[in-house]
Amino acid sequence: MKKIKLQDIEESIYSEIDLLNDIIKHPNKYEKNIYLPILVNQKNFSLYENKEYGIISISLNTHKYYTNKFLSTKYIFLNQLRIKAYNTLNDHNDSKKKLTNHTKLNLNSLIVKKSIENNFNLVKIIYELKSLISHIYSRIEDNNLKNEINNKLLQIEHLIRFTQEKENE
Repeated sequence: MKKIKLQDIEESIYSEIDLLNDIIKHPNKYEKNIYLPILVNQKNFSLYENKEYGIISISLNTHKYYTNKFLSTKYIFLNQLRIKAYNTLNDHNDSKKKLTNHTKLNLNSLIVKKSIENNFNLVKIIYELKSLISHIYSRIEDNNLKNEINNKLLQIEHLIRFTQEKENE
């Protein structure tokens, strides 16, 4: 087993404090599914290792002993910081999820509202076209053409009624 230098343990403890403060200040930078299990209890936190940050894995008792030795605020400070980081990360992700659900609800509501407006405008356009066709219809003398136009007007009216019935359901 490799012996750990005291200086490495001390640097690791200060790196842990930096990491915890960064999680508290910038929770969006950290993945909930990775960091919450690390922060959930003292043991998991003491066993966490991150070579990039200079954090080494040590047993909980060793962690507490050297934290009390190197920090004037003792282990209780580091543990409170761990709990605060855990709660911040957990609350941040929950509020992000709530915001996402709220945003989806607003977006769906906006889509429905716009669809109703668009449907209303289309019906309005169809009625105007129907009125124009009826006006032209009155000037036509060819009976076959009049019958065709009349059939189309009836189809349009049927479609409008069908659309309005579906909208009211």
